[in-house]
Parts: sequence; structure tokens; C-alpha cells
Amino acid sequence: MTKRDKAHVENMLMFALRIQRRIKNVDLATFLDNEEKQDLILYPMGQLGENANKVSESFRDEHNHILWNPVVGVRNRIFHS
Repeated sequence: MTKRDKAHVENMLMFALRIQRRIKNVDLATFLDNEEKQDLILYPMGQLGENANKVSESFRDEHNHILWNPVVGVRNRIFHS
């Protein structure tokens, strides 16, 4: 793993853990009814996708069990919709 890939993977993990903390004990109805909760989740989701978009092709190939395109696609929908 290159230093660059390592940095992006560490960022992805950081954002995933942040999302997990922020949605703990929040049901879907509460989430959909709470703009603040949505805002607190959408930005780190976009950043997770941004970092996924920056890992190298060789890293993606080595970790092909991860669905990279949907992760990046979520980022595109959040930041470009």
C-alpha cells in the first residue's frame, strides 16, 4: 500500500466511524425528520466517497470485494445534486 492510499483509507475509516457515532440510536423516521442529523451525516459520507475516489486502481484491484463505484457514486450525488 502506498503512503497516499494509506492516507485515503485512514480518512475513509475516520469518516465511517464519525458517521457511525452520529447515527447511533437514531431511527430512520427521526433521521428523515431532522435536518441537522442529515447534515451531520451527509458531509462525512461525501468525504468518505471523495477519499474512495482517490485510492489507486491497484489498491482497488487488490480490494475488489469493496464496491468502489457505489461509494464514489454516493459522493457524487451528495456534492453534485
